[in-house]
Amino acid sequence: MFALLGGAYAGCTKDFDQFEPTGASVSTGTGGEGGQGGQGGAGVGCVSDPDCNDSNACTEDVCAMGQCSHTPLADGPVPGAGADVPDDCVDRMCVAGVDQDVPDDTEVPNDSNACTQDACSGGSAVYMNEPADASCGGPLVCDGMGNCVGCTKASQCPPTGNDCKVRTCDNKVCGTMDVPEGMGCLGGVCNGMGACVECIDDGDCGGPGAPVCVAGMCSNQCEDGAMNGNETDVDCGGGDCPDCADGDTCGGNGDCVSDDCEGGICISCMDGQMNGSETDVDCGGDCAANCADGDTCGGNGDCASNDCEGGICISCMDGQMNGLETDVDCGGDCAANCAGGKMCNFNNDCQSNKCTNKICDP
Repeated sequence: MFALLGGAYAGCTKDFDQFEPTGASVSTGTGGEGGQGGQGGAGVGCVSDPDCNDSNACTEDVCAMGQCSHTPLADGPVPGAGADVPDDCVDRMCVAGVDQDVPDDTEVPNDSNACTQDACSGGSAVYMNEPADASCGGPLVCDGMGNCVGCTKASQCPPTGNDCKVRTCDNKVCGTMDVPEGMGCLGGVCNGMGACVECIDDGDCGGPGAPVCVAGMCSNQCEDGAMNGNETDVDCGGGDCPDCADGDTCGGNGDCVSDDCEGGICISCMDGQMNGSETDVDCGGDCAANCADGDTCGGNGDCASNDCEGGICISCMDGQMNGLETDVDCGGDCAANCAGGKMCNFNNDCQSNKCTNKICDP
């Protein structure tokens, strides 16, 4: 068989290179079909312009005869609405077909801070602090560190409208502070609590006998319905006001209408009460009137009879056997001696000067 094949192909040489593909294509068909295969190897570049988009806004992208071309645009702003961001210190420009930011120091940004100065330098934003005390709107000022605050010193704060308060600036916030007590103000004196009053003590109202200071106002102390000043009771005593009535408090006899101050109370020997040093109602003690027989007493001097026995005023003319009497109104310390038949203790109790078995002899 091989002999037969060899004879059939006599005169042929082996050349395996003929089976290697050429630069165009390899085809087992007709020659014409082989040529078409070569074109398929090259591929199709584009069909329309959008197929050629290179994402570069600075080139013109065109599809021509199945091939893309990218032609640089003339130098200038990048085309298209919104391509450039305003006020950012740069312009978006096309330069030799390249999309790039070009410094523009006239496009100054705004950081919305009244206490900074906004500027551009070489395409970069620069924010410099306004000087301290520069206004940043209304009563507010800059603190020199880029902050808008209420104040940096008290003089920047609104007036208080009150002589007894001063302006303050604490922690960059305006406030007020009460001036010390005793500082003068229009029409009076400061009370230390932010109020201007007529007085803070009696001395602000004058000397002795002058009105006194009551709740920040000078008031006639003897007519104000209050116990104040030198008064020993409400609106009386103390030397500056009228004397006090019976029952009022007092510091001495001179504070009382009755001229009698006992235990800090004004008393009277005509008030129908037992008070003060009286030993009974309106008698004894300091009263001019001595007490009648039967009234209580502290000593003989309290009694009209000059005889105080067992704390009771007695008399040798009261029709009663009392005191040291040995019988009714006789004997004992009575001037009258007892008649015969009357009781006695001693001979001198009897008119007969003889006392037998405690009975006076006739």
